[in-house]
Amino acid sequence: MECEGEKRANTNVSASAHTNGDLLSRLAATTRGSAGVDVCTAESVVIDLDKIHQVPLDAFGPLGDGMSAFLMGRSSATIHGIMVHLGLIDADFSGQIHAMV
Repeated sequence: MECEGEKRANTNVSASAHTNGDLLSRLAATTRGSAGVDVCTAESVVIDLDKIHQVPLDAFGPLGDGMSAFLMGRSSATIHGIMVHLGLIDADFSGQIHAMV
């Protein structure tokens, strides 16, 4: 699901920077009480219902500060019939992050 709607004013650095910086310092929670941060797809994809697809995200590791993270879908994706399978992003992962859909 591609990001839509109004962007948060203080997220002025792209999550897609291909540097060895830290991704989490460049992302911000959508709302004050959010449990995580949102990432967008890097490109439009067609999903075949019979397969699990690796969908490239507009996010690159490492996350920073030696942190690992879970990648999971939001309820809004599930309501639209999009099942994002739970994934683990290791602290030492570098490169483009993909979601399994």
